[in-house]
Amino acid sequence: MATFYFSLSQSVGKHAEILSGGVYIEKNDKLCHMDTIDWRDIVRDRDAEIVVKDNGRSCPPCHEACKGRCWGPRPEDCQTLTKTICAPQCNGHCFGPNPNQCCHDECAGGCSGPQDTDCFACRLFNDSGACVRQCPQPLVYNKLTFQLEPNPHTKYQYGGVCVASCPHNFVVDQTSCVRACPPDKMEVDKNGLKMCEPCGGLCPKGEQEMVRRW
Repeated sequence: MATFYFSLSQSVGKHAEILSGGVYIEKNDKLCHMDTIDWRDIVRDRDAEIVVKDNGRSCPPCHEACKGRCWGPRPEDCQTLTKTICAPQCNGHCFGPNPNQCCHDECAGGCSGPQDTDCFACRLFNDSGACVRQCPQPLVYNKLTFQLEPNPHTKYQYGGVCVASCPHNFVVDQTSCVRACPPDKMEVDKNGLKMCEPCGGLCPKGEQEMVRRW
């Protein structure tokens, strides 16, 4: 029996992070190297429960280069520690033990350097290779005129990626690409851009049905 319980994870190859929840893996005779992974290094919640026992009866050891931490027996299977080795100054992950080797706050799963473009995966959104808290917004503040102005570099949230335009079968709802407008909004065309806007009363019947767009 194998049970993993977590609500969200990010992974890129050997680099992984469990963003919410814990780990329970038990009684899997054929599942190797579960006890050679430092789960605390990839579970974000410090108080999460981790139970890993009675797995892998006849498994090869980690390669000597891995120093006992690995996902498999080959030297390229070594687990790269990105959290448990960090200096106290680091907020989450790091790429080395020194205070100046902290990952950017928007990184998930570790990094190869300090920039938001050095992340193995993004905690929230990927904007052309950079991990960001939010995609470029439709309006930006002009500190000289004290006004909000249209942002020529607007992008929309499409899953975990910032895109300049939504796929053809999606519409824009505020800052996101959605399959259909919510019940209190209707689809309109503004300068060739399909958007959701409040109905200002009862929405047309077709909009209320929220037909799924494919």
